[in-house]
Amino acid sequence: MYKARYVYLYLSSAEDKARWEKLAEGAGIPLSKFVIDVVENTLAEGSDFRPRGQLAKEIGDLRSENKS
Repeated sequence: MYKARYVYLYLSSAEDKARWEKLAEGAGIPLSKFVIDVVENTLAEGSDFRPRGQLAKEIGDLRSENKS
């Protein structure tokens, strides 16, 4: 086995993995290819990537500000 190209990914739940597998199946590609494609497409967009927790906090702050 050639481990130099491996990435180990630990999802937060079995449900998340099942959801990703279903999306990959719907796209007609293996899960590994699906994950690679999603990551590469995001990087290609030049998006300002931020972790989900940070985005959730920003949304909460904006909602509070909007209510004020």
